[in-house]
Amino acid sequence: MRNSIPAPILAKGVISGNFQEITQTCPDLSKQYLSPVLNKTQHPFTAWKEDLLNTSLFIYIPPGTRIETPIQFDGRDKRNVSFERLVIVVAEGSSGDFIHGCAAPIYLNKAFKNRVVECIVEKNATLNYSVLQNYKGNANAGGISRATLAENAQMHWSNITLGEQVLGGMPRVNLAGKGASCEIDLLMWCNPDATPKIPTEVNHQISPSKSRINTLLINDCSQQTKLDFKFSQTGKGPVQAAVYSESIFLKPTAKVESPGINIDTNISNLKKEFASRRLSAEDIFYMKSRGLGEELARSMLLKAATKPIISRLPMEYGVEIQQIIELKLKQVL
Repeated sequence: MRNSIPAPILAKGVISGNFQEITQTCPDLSKQYLSPVLNKTQHPFTAWKEDLLNTSLFIYIPPGTRIETPIQFDGRDKRNVSFERLVIVVAEGSSGDFIHGCAAPIYLNKAFKNRVVECIVEKNATLNYSVLQNYKGNANAGGISRATLAENAQMHWSNITLGEQVLGGMPRVNLAGKGASCEIDLLMWCNPDATPKIPTEVNHQISPSKSRINTLLINDCSQQTKLDFKFSQTGKGPVQAAVYSESIFLKPTAKVESPGINIDTNISNLKKEFASRRLSAEDIFYMKSRGLGEELARSMLLKAATKPIISRLPMEYGVEIQQIIELKLKQVL
């Protein structure tokens, strides 16, 4: 896994390296932070990944350090089978923006991509973590991604998935400290051949804590896609949780139904809002009557629908995602 961390950021004390380097140069950090969120029994490849030290990446932001420039991880790998292990630690009172971006190499045969991600956000720290995946349709991308938040920690998690055959590795966040809060944005494009598997979990371990999940699913299939959300609360006291999910069907003959939502929760204060729709024929007709072509009209409607999620990304990445969506829309029409 490659990363691009400018020298001014490293000058602030940020520590970066693969697991082998960290265990040799920073043994105290390796003992404290390697695998505190995910143990060997929670993912079949975890023990193996600990041996593949050269395919791993460890990032540590020291206490009281604010990183304003996004740190990018390049997950591009043209091998048909690849594994990644990523650990991000944002120490007390620190903040950082991370973008895990994957380009779209063309695979002659089916490809398998698997990653394990652990995010540790300590007291009064803030983490913005964005995953941008644009593999080709013959790639199965999976794995497991988890985060734990301490007291008054905040995290915004954006997961944009465009093109995988199997959708997996969605966020699982543990709100372990008082006042911890997280917001998760999911933007997914489901291909006709996709086998969606989209579990997203939030555990409110202590009160008060707050979580919100926003999902937009662009469906290029005739069938409905099942979404799985799980909210749980292990402690007592009031917590706030909300999930908002919308599915947009591109096929005019698609059967639009209520989303299949499974919620396993004992949280009393849970807000839910779900919707399924096609791109409005009335809106397309109105825009065509103003001289726009149908392709441009559909593109503009999709751009408006995705704006709340994409606008949270740095501008250059938001523009790139919009361009990819426009290209995929041209293939559908």
